[in-house]
Amino acid sequence: GAFPSFTSWPPREVGSSCELCGEEQILVQYASSASSPMPCDPSGHWSPRGAEGHPDVEQPCKPDVRTWTPNSAVIKQTVPPACPEPQGCYLQLQFQYPVVPESLTIWVTYVSPEWDSKEAINDVKLLMVGGENVSLGPQNFFCDVPMTIRLDTEKMKDEVQGIQIYTLDEQLEIDAAMITSVPQSSQCKKCRPIHYKVSRDPPFQKGPSFLISDLSRTFVDT
Repeated sequence: GAFPSFTSWPPREVGSSCELCGEEQILVQYASSASSPMPCDPSGHWSPRGAEGHPDVEQPCKPDVRTWTPNSAVIKQTVPPACPEPQGCYLQLQFQYPVVPESLTIWVTYVSPEWDSKEAINDVKLLMVGGENVSLGPQNFFCDVPMTIRLDTEKMKDEVQGIQIYTLDEQLEIDAAMITSVPQSSQCKKCRPIHYKVSRDPPFQKGPSFLISDLSRTFVDT
């Protein structure tokens, strides 16, 4: 078999926005912090922290303790409902690096049988750096497929630093959210391309090694 090896310089900048930048200087990041006015279960399960970082639910469409749900500390027989109309309950997610977004992806991994997937998320708000909130309205989704919202970049006059997800479903579960910047993001402009030297044993047919110099981090051995 072939055994490739990789050498890169300068070293990748751990802890900076550059490690999240890819081709066309697009920055992709998951939520770095989460909060909700809803009370948490004493066990710590289903807390807002369950929606931080990358998605980690193993079986979508089934309840999972590694998510956020409004219902975690609510007695099921509670009257009135825990998430009353018209606003309902909300989860707030913050992103470490404010960006002008091209798209927003949300992993809603469970919805109670009483709710239609077209109605459970009744609003998603973008929290702008300047203090304005932009409402995207109700969103349709499926528990086994991430919901990606394409944004009108022409109307984005400010950077987004967070989002609020509103629901009337007390048992809805949110696993993660990811924001993708427009190309040539200001957060990526200062990043230096990484030079990769790729070598292989046995050697490549065209020479002992190849040099890659970009942000794509992609190499196909032909």
